[in-house]
Amino acid sequence: MDLYEYADAIARHLGLILVLTMLAVVIAAVVNLFIPLTYEATVILSVPRLSSSVPVASLIKSTEIEAQVIASLSARASLFPTGQIPERLIHRVEVTEG
Repeated sequence: MDLYEYADAIARHLGLILVLTMLAVVIAAVVNLFIPLTYEATVILSVPRLSSSVPVASLIKSTEIEAQVIASLSARASLFPTGQIPERLIHRVEVTEG
């Protein structure tokens, strides 16, 4: 086949090509609307050994630290997606030691 035959085939089926392309775009857009937004971050903290027997993880998840983090993040509330406020997100924080 030469270049003319390829161009002729594309011209004859241009309507079908455009319809299938638009259908794929619409399906991708609809699927994207139903996928929830997910943000994930990992932080590695080096905490010096404490003399108390209280685990570091429980100190990080304490209500005092939680209140400070919420207050700090609330000042930047415009950075969060709709419905995702610091008060809701703080409870999804996981702390692991090791």
